[in-house]
Amino acid sequence: MLNLYTRKQFFKQTIGQGLKALDQLLDLSLFSSNKSNDNITCKFNQIAADFSPSFLKTETRNLGLDVDSLNHEDILKAVHESMEKQRQLTEDYKNE
Repeated sequence: MLNLYTRKQFFKQTIGQGLKALDQLLDLSLFSSNKSNDNITCKFNQIAADFSPSFLKTETRNLGLDVDSLNHEDILKAVHESMEKQRQLTEDYKNE
């Protein structure tokens, strides 16, 4: 059966597959599928798929955190928390 994708879904899947292939090729272990990364929640996986590792590191630096002392999961958590705070502030502002 033919899968119909929106343009966003197509590019998201294609870029995600490309990043995973590049990760395996360069052995960066950014998106490794071992058991230690299985506990990362779906929200964190979405952030990792939507944003490049360099963007995540830059955003973590903008939050005032030391990127060198954090692992990939901690970076995802920090960015997710920042995004959630901003979303909550926006919702609170709209509800006033």
